[in-house]
Amino acid sequence: MLGKIQTYEEQLRVLQKENMQLNLNINTCVDKNDDEGAKVYLKRQQEVNEKVDIIKNALKELKSNSVLQKETVDNIFVELGDLKSEKENAILTLETAQVTKSLQVTPGIPSKEEDKMLEKVRDGIRKTKEEADGSKVAYESSSTVQQMRLDKRMKDEEVDQKLQELKANRKK
Repeated sequence: MLGKIQTYEEQLRVLQKENMQLNLNINTCVDKNDDEGAKVYLKRQQEVNEKVDIIKNALKELKSNSVLQKETVDNIFVELGDLKSEKENAILTLETAQVTKSLQVTPGIPSKEEDKMLEKVRDGIRKTKEEADGSKVAYESSSTVQQMRLDKRMKDEEVDQKLQELKANRKK
């Protein structure tokens, strides 16, 4: 809202400057007896004056609305503070309830809910392991991987052969 008010105020200043320039141009045309030129400037001045009136009315409305908007924003901040306080109280209540509940549970004896959760975790681990093993087998058996290994072995053999040749040449 404040940005719009500032924009309109800037537009108003620009239009008022243009209006002053038009007044000068009109006076110059009247001094020169240039009625046609004066009419052109007067029409433009009329348009500028209409825009000035519209912007002035809009500014009045925006300024009154900005007061209402500020009240709304202030109320929202108060409500936000209340919500934060309520959240903190709820969290504290939940934490104390969990501590109290944990004291009531007999140590070493898992609850049915914990057993179910542990079983789900174990199932997830088992499935992930099976997927990893399947991916490894697929990777190992892919023709691309086997081709890369063969290429590497051939390059290693070439390097070994060249090394042997260099050693043989040095001995000569």
